[in-house]
Order: sequence, then C-alpha cells, then structure tokens
Amino acid sequence: MKPSRSAQPNQRIWPSKRRTRTIADRAADALARWRDALAAFASPPGVITTDDAVTYRPLSRITLAKALAPEGPGQLEFVVTFPANTPPTRAAMRIRATRDRRFADLEPEDPPFRHLTAAAIETVRPGDRVVILGAGTGALTAALAEHVGPSGAVTAFETDAQSVAFARARYPAPNAAHERLGRSTVTAEPAGAAESIVVTPLVPPQSPTDLWHRITSPGRLVLAGPHAALAEPLRTHHGATVRSASIPPESRESPVVIAEKRPDRVASTR
Repeated sequence: MKPSRSAQPNQRIWPSKRRTRTIADRAADALARWRDALAAFASPPGVITTDDAVTYRPLSRITLAKALAPEGPGQLEFVVTFPANTPPTRAAMRIRATRDRRFADLEPEDPPFRHLTAAAIETVRPGDRVVILGAGTGALTAALAEHVGPSGAVTAFETDAQSVAFARARYPAPNAAHERLGRSTVTAEPAGAAESIVVTPLVPPQSPTDLWHRITSPGRLVLAGPHAALAEPLRTHHGATVRSASIPPESRESPVVIAEKRPDRVASTR
C-alpha cells in the first residue's frame, strides 16, 4: 500500500509562511528613497573638505571646471565653513571663485601661483621680512610665512576685499598680516623695509626704483608676469643681478624673474 503524503519523511505539505509586505512597509521605503533624493539635491556634487577640516560647499550643481571654462559663466559661489578649533574672523563665509580669484583648496592639482611659490621659497631666506604685492587668496602668504619661520614676517597686500577677508580666515598665522593694497602702499614703506618683495600679476605696474629702494642690501625682488620686464631696467640702472626661475613650458603661469641686490655691486646713479 502506497504511503500517504502526510507519512512521507522530510516532505513539507504546506509551504513556509512568508511575511507579507504591508502598506506601511512600502510607505517607509518610499520615504527613505525620497529622503535620499532630497539629500542629494540639497548637497550638490563637489563638496570639498580639506585635511584641516575646512569645508567648501558649492551653491550650484555645476562643477568648478565647467564654471570657469571659456564657455562657462566664469564664476561659482561656495559657502566655506572653518573648523571650531581655529581662530578665524568668522566661522563661515560666502566666496565667489572666478578666473582671477582662485582658491588653492579648490584646485589642489594646479593651485594658483604654484611655480611662483616654489621660486619665492627658493629665493626668500628664513628670517626674512617679506612683502607680497598681489597676494591673492592667501596660499602664497601661508607658504612664505611657514618658510621664513617665527623670526621672519610676511605682510601681504591685495586689492580684492573678498580675497583679503578669506585669507585672514583661512590662513591665520602669528607672523603674517593680510592687508588691502592702496595706491601709495609701496611708497609709504620706508627704505629697506624688507629683505624680499614678491610682486604677482594681480597688481598694476610698479615703479622699479620704488621697489628697489624698499629692499635691503642684500635683498631680493621676485617679479612675476608683466613685472618680469622690470628686471632689465633694474640690471641697467641699479646693478641688479638677474636670473629667471624655472617654469615648465606646459604651465599656464607667467614668467618669474628674480632681481637681487648685492653689496658688492655698484649701482648707477641714472
């Protein structure tokens, strides 16, 4: 006699019970997906957090590269939040990156003044008093302040008010000052005010004689962009020793020239 189904071993007569998804389950899943979508929309791509916990949150979904491309709008705004353990002038601020106002944290692969910074560090000596004309958003100032050390000092002048405010908040240092550049900033400085002066492409043309008289002997001028043309009159009329910094040919940075004042060189009176 054939055994009944109920008597066969290891055979389930009824299927296992499965939990039926309720309307509440489906609603919870939909709510989670909605929250994820809302968070993605509220936090545009491209949020950057530096190693020292400074956060840049873009106010648009366009990338910085596209914004600053020739066909782009030419600007992109960010809200910058500074860590609580630093003493900035403000905890957060709004900035606008443009083709002329560049921020090192936003372009770590090709920061502004990359090769100029290297040339300046190679030229400036620890302990120097340094003046920067056209300091931008402060990364150059921070690098030189670290290089000259506590026995040196860096005074950075910049015409753009937002760049000065950002530099003060982002790069506070006991041996660095970030100031607005005025028309008489250079001539107001006494003769021999600094061992080194760095002039970037961000400032208008400067008088070579005024710059020359503001450095000590020995002293150094680091001249970038159109200011590199000042090297020849400094050589001709003031006996400067001139050399060019090494800039890779593929770099988009402008030329950098160093003019040095040496005590053993006799300057012309012309």
